[in-house]
Amino acid sequence: MFVSHAAFFFVSGFLFKEKHLLSFIDFLKKKAKTIWQPYVLWTIFSILIHNAILLPLHMADTEYSFQQILLKCIGALGMISTESYLFAGFWFLRDMFYALLVFWCVLRLSKCIRSTAQSLFIPATILLCLGMAIAVNAKWIWIPNVKTSTMLALAYMLTGYLVRHSSLPLQHRHSLWIGLPVMCVVWLISGHFSTSMTIIEGSGDILLYYALSVFAVLGLLFLCDALSRKPMAAISYVGEHSMDILIFHFPAFKGLSYLLIRLKDYPIDDMAKFHIPGYWYYYALIGLALPLSISFLKAFCKTWPRGGKEACSGTKAGKSS
Repeated sequence: MFVSHAAFFFVSGFLFKEKHLLSFIDFLKKKAKTIWQPYVLWTIFSILIHNAILLPLHMADTEYSFQQILLKCIGALGMISTESYLFAGFWFLRDMFYALLVFWCVLRLSKCIRSTAQSLFIPATILLCLGMAIAVNAKWIWIPNVKTSTMLALAYMLTGYLVRHSSLPLQHRHSLWIGLPVMCVVWLISGHFSTSMTIIEGSGDILLYYALSVFAVLGLLFLCDALSRKPMAAISYVGEHSMDILIFHFPAFKGLSYLLIRLKDYPIDDMAKFHIPGYWYYYALIGLALPLSISFLKAFCKTWPRGGKEACSGTKAGKSS
């Protein structure tokens, strides 16, 4: 959890292209098409099939009234309806969309500063984001549709951008021996600090989670530098199809839960849970394998009858930021 969530936001800031600062409208249109539109369409789809399909299959435990369905569909337009039983991971898209818009404004404002304070502006904004994350978490302040995870997402983006424009040598001849110990330390600490961006509590936990996440992502970047071309190609393929993974990993979880319930005689009510405890590695495997298989098949069909050669190298359609 210290790498999976934070890395997406960190890399979004790390790879941000300065040309996007030329026009906010163009930037907004692009993000609306790649993030807002999939969120709205899939969320409304999940809401509409809730009573007819999800409830009978025990993938949900409460029935929606007509008024609730209407309100949730309207809320989806503003990226408010994130409690989807079928696409529970869509909080990620909400945070990505709102954080990117504020991220653009912060960078644009930083370019307007013409003094020595410019180098301190982004670090100070990161500290402000962490402070607001603590305040939102403690309910000291209330901002519509902004949660602790939203402020952390913005902090990760700004940190990624800051690292990209710093003198930190991410390409090093000893990258393996830098990245490996870092990941081991994070792994050891994570055993005593089990949480995620969406369930984190306490101001101390928020700061520790942020620090460990950044530490883990940097370790991962060093490891990526040490990997050969084939592992890097696999990682790139996963990154290019992150939207498919985000959409289809949770339905894949439900399919595995149903299979385990049938084979192991677990209560049928376990279908409504995020996952059945004790099988996390199986969930992680199926959560990647099924979405990537769907991505490959889509790319293969687009290139048919040329043999689907381009499918193996990935497509740009899966990029979400």
